Amino acid sequence: PDNLDELLDYAVYTVSQMDENGSWTFLGKPRTKNYMISMFSFLGEIKDQIPALEQKEREVLLHVMFQVADSYEKGTYPFPQDPVRAIGWHTEAAARGLVLSQLAIGDIYLKGSGGMRPQPQKALEWYEKALAANSSPKVNEYAQAAITHINMM
Repeated sequence: PDNLDELLDYAVYTVSQMDENGSWTFLGKPRTKNYMISMFSFLGEIKDQIPALEQKEREVLLHVMFQVADSYEKGTYPFPQDPVRAIGWHTEAAARGLVLSQLAIGDIYLKGSGGMRPQPQKALEWYEKALAANSSPKVNEYAQAAITHINMM
């Protein structure tokens, strides 16, 4: 999938192919096939209302975007390893306020992924964005350590 519409269609299709006894972990809890289909269908209905969503609904959508990006980065079934798509999905989530995606993009650029060579300068830009967001002490500590590491290279 290249955009949110395709992601939601793909997610519903993928979940519909699950074994009836199978489950996914979503938001930290095991979920049934029917739960996942209804969740992705719901997200499809509300995606155009993202700016007006309640905080918890926004977090769920951002979590889905992060999971897709992470799956592309690692090549986790059913997604092929594709760092360019991973960065694209993380960028979408970061633009909607998910600082963890900013850190993830920094990590991808710092280490390289799926044949993509490391790009420390691009990594530095993303770690600086995460640090500027000042979201939590742990995020700030992680971003600052990464920035220090890059500056010592």
